[in-house]
Amino acid sequence: SEIESMSKLLHELQIERGFTLTYVATGRDADKKDMLDQMKMSDEAIAETQKIFSAHKKTSPILPFLDSAQFYRQSLQNYSDRLNKYKVQLLFEMGRTLRKSKNIDIKNRLESHVFLLHSKEYFAQIRSILSTATSTGQFWRREYGDFAVLKGAAERNFARFRDTATPEIADFVAKKLIGRAVLETSK
Repeated sequence: SEIESMSKLLHELQIERGFTLTYVATGRDADKKDMLDQMKMSDEAIAETQKIFSAHKKTSPILPFLDSAQFYRQSLQNYSDRLNKYKVQLLFEMGRTLRKSKNIDIKNRLESHVFLLHSKEYFAQIRSILSTATSTGQFWRREYGDFAVLKGAAERNFARFRDTATPEIADFVAKKLIGRAVLETSK
């Protein structure tokens, strides 16, 4: 489905952004390999999304990015910011798809899914800001303000997810959130 392919693409782009930021920061060969391997995964998700959009004769503001991802990757210094822009467009595209659904049950489930994806995206951006702040020992420019805004947006979207998700899905996500990394940082 469109939502599944866009969700997969969003996930792969989030991972790609993380690996790109790591490689730009370290310049290590191992990090470059991780980044390039992930770019292949992202390319597969891009191709799948393009295929579905084409089959549905769908137009979208995200299509120019999908067609030009290789070009944008040539400037890694700016690529992570550009990825953020297109990930947000992808989330808006999912919202447009959601609003067009006629089946109320599917519409409700898609709505909670989109809230969760927005939360995940905000959390990824928070993690990026915090990784810089922890490595340098301070927030730069307006990063503290950005952190506060993103934290509020993530919490608001996650609360909306919990309010709209089925109890089974909300319980599953709550259990996933209490993973090893969360437990280790809670100590």
